[in-house]
Amino acid sequence: MSNETLKRDSLRDLMKESLLEMPFSDFESRTMRFILIEAGSRASAAKDKKLSSIFFVLGNVSGLLIALLLLNTNVAVEGLSPYLIRLFCQGSIALLTILLCNSLLNKMNKHKIYD
Repeated sequence: MSNETLKRDSLRDLMKESLLEMPFSDFESRTMRFILIEAGSRASAAKDKKLSSIFFVLGNVSGLLIALLLLNTNVAVEGLSPYLIRLFCQGSIALLTILLCNSLLNKMNKHKIYD
């Protein structure tokens, strides 16, 4: 009996030592606050993705319209030929389109939003 009581007491002492204490008292509230902030940022990212897609399309359409209008003009501005003006506008539109595509793809990959 004494051996059994000794085992029980040692087990009781061991269980008392294994009690984990929280590192700080408001652990649950901090965790829940973090989860709510993360959920809000995901909703905001989805909204930003939609807006960036809309403005990307609007910018491309307006750029293409400007380029088409410039194709029909033969006006030289401050000594620049119409060909150079068109080339500059078309190059700018192409560069901006590539940069915006890259930015949009990076944003989609960062937030893992594909739907």
